[in-house]
Amino acid sequence: DDLSNWFVRRSRRRFWKSEDDTDKNAAYSTLYFVLVYLAKILAPFTPFLAEELYQKMTGAEFDSSVTESVHLLDWPESGEINQGVLEKMARTREIITEGLALRMNKSENEEQIKVRQPLTEYIYEGEPLDEYYEQIIADEVNVKMVRAGEKTYLDKHLTEELLEEGFIRELIRFVQAARKKAGLEVDDRIKLSIDTEISEDWQDVLKSEVLAVELGRDNNYQYDEVVKVNGKNITISLEKA
Repeated sequence: DDLSNWFVRRSRRRFWKSEDDTDKNAAYSTLYFVLVYLAKILAPFTPFLAEELYQKMTGAEFDSSVTESVHLLDWPESGEINQGVLEKMARTREIITEGLALRMNKSENEEQIKVRQPLTEYIYEGEPLDEYYEQIIADEVNVKMVRAGEKTYLDKHLTEELLEEGFIRELIRFVQAARKKAGLEVDDRIKLSIDTEISEDWQDVLKSEVLAVELGRDNNYQYDEVVKVNGKNITISLEKA
């Protein structure tokens, strides 16, 4: 779960970058290290699965410079563990869980608000975390500002600006789903048409999130789908660029 539902999910934008920069390479290197290390640990218990994982990750079958089998490697040694970082990240994830639960709270005075709808502020209880961890909280709870306070609080008031951004986030979700249905790879660039008005302020954000090189309104591409966003039928049309 820490790898698939946390690291990989949070690193998707790093993987999708078109530029080959240090951050993108670091994300891939970390994932590679974890999977190869996992293959070594699995080897005594699930030998065939471990071997397949090792071969696919290292290309040992085709590269003579790589040890030809995971079963010919030494048992991995444990390295140093930064307990402080682990504790801060564990607390960060607990705060995120609390924030997401507050989104789902429903009473006479407040409604449930889906995660894709941005909110203004989230206050968490206790000692302040470093800015790095607060930014993770802001991303996961989808709020503009995060700070420490005496009591946990989530501001659910929705402004017109927040509602507009929430609409764009819903569109992004449907376009991502349409990409998958169209059989596209996660890093394929696309041509995209959406038959609804999208303000110029949000067009670049939308294109960046769904890897679109073109964004139109009345174009017909290879894959079409009608979706309902906030009660409105919208046609999404796309194809590989």
